[in-house]
Amino acid sequence: NTMGKKASGGKKGQGESTGEVCPALTGVFAHDFPLLCEQEGLPTVAVRSLPGTDDQSSCKVTSSLKFERPQHTAEEGGGATLAARYAVLAEYGTSQELRGLHIRGWLLSEKVISVLSTALAGTQLHTLNLWHVGLDAHTLTMVLQAAQQLSVRRLVLDGNPVPAEPLAEVLTDKSSVEQLSLKCCRVSDSFLSKLCKPLSSNRTLLALDLSCNSISDEGAGLLASSLRLNRTLLSLSLTGNRIGDRGVAQLAEVLSRFPLSHEEVVLRRKLLSVQRRGEDGQLLVDVDHSRDPSPKGRSSSVVSLDKSGKGSKLEKSSKGKKAEAKKEERGKKEEKSKKSDSGKRGKGKESRTGKKGPEPVVESPRPEGVGGSNPLLQGLEEEQGRLFLPGNTVLVHLALSYNRVTAAGVHSLLEALRVQQQYQHTGPGLLRITLQHNLAPQSSAELSELQRLLQSRDPTSTARAPTP
Repeated sequence: NTMGKKASGGKKGQGESTGEVCPALTGVFAHDFPLLCEQEGLPTVAVRSLPGTDDQSSCKVTSSLKFERPQHTAEEGGGATLAARYAVLAEYGTSQELRGLHIRGWLLSEKVISVLSTALAGTQLHTLNLWHVGLDAHTLTMVLQAAQQLSVRRLVLDGNPVPAEPLAEVLTDKSSVEQLSLKCCRVSDSFLSKLCKPLSSNRTLLALDLSCNSISDEGAGLLASSLRLNRTLLSLSLTGNRIGDRGVAQLAEVLSRFPLSHEEVVLRRKLLSVQRRGEDGQLLVDVDHSRDPSPKGRSSSVVSLDKSGKGSKLEKSSKGKKAEAKKEERGKKEEKSKKSDSGKRGKGKESRTGKKGPEPVVESPRPEGVGGSNPLLQGLEEEQGRLFLPGNTVLVHLALSYNRVTAAGVHSLLEALRVQQQYQHTGPGLLRITLQHNLAPQSSAELSELQRLLQSRDPTSTARAPTP
């Protein structure tokens, strides 16, 4: 097997000198990881079951641990005595499959990450928790690549002051991560400025935890700009930052009702053009969400996809419009006459140009895709010559405890909730807001009204009500 060959290759030089043969890997992480560490000349690691999960006899590998830690190496003292604490904690599911991996408080070098990737090859992790492991730009990139290969859904990087650039990959549609935690990672406003654009168009991330960082009103405004068009994120935690009333007001605006910016108006026009042209197998390339790497002709060209899905053929729409329109009419009439015919054999359907092969493209549903699902094409209201969009009603949890919110910030959130009640058909809206330990008095009437309104919207509250 490939894993066995790879492991044997790492020990080849030592095997030749000692005459020992490296045993093949078994596919069981608790067995393979200590074995690979030994082959690579690393100290033996204890792999233990995470408390509260199903224990396995294969997890009980008890050996001394002498790994480096971010603040202090084992050689400086305390290595063997800390073996029980500095170990790899494995989380198992009900069927004894490996569900999660937790590493806490010791330095992950490039070699250790490589060994981890080899030991985990072929598995699919739900959770990867790397608390305070001294990640830098290079090792973070290695971790993110491994997380993608393992289809990790919950990625916890708490306590690592990581750079923003590699994390932008987590916010792309190619990423499998649905929950991202960056507690105590020294996240600043400039850090968020590099993530707000990918977050705006992200369609996979459901929960983002930015607690205990250095985010101010400016950073809250950047997150608010990301929430204008994001219709995927359900939970946002900003506990323990430096956000005041101005930042809360910007968040409240995008959760209630807001006017479109000039850039959004332009994008809406392009999306309307897509909607008008995106029939019978032809689709205008979306400026923001196109998968086509070619930047040419994105605003005026048409993509025609063939049946096999291989590539795209760009046809300029500026030439021969009248002739093409006539062909379109003929094609539509022929399609109507063929609807009653169930045979999908041989020659296939006719395209707009009358040629054989291309069929209408059936797009899979997506939150921010081209068509009616895009918020810029849904429920716009015109007022005094400006277009207004109903706010984000997909976000259900907003944590703002331990910030600098006063009564003015509470008032902004209360007004946002009242506006959301008018747009309940677009989404559930905010169901939980935490505001403990702020500058607003806990006994204020508006804070009490805010909590009462949230309770009335919370479906779990009605579920607990006694039934007759």
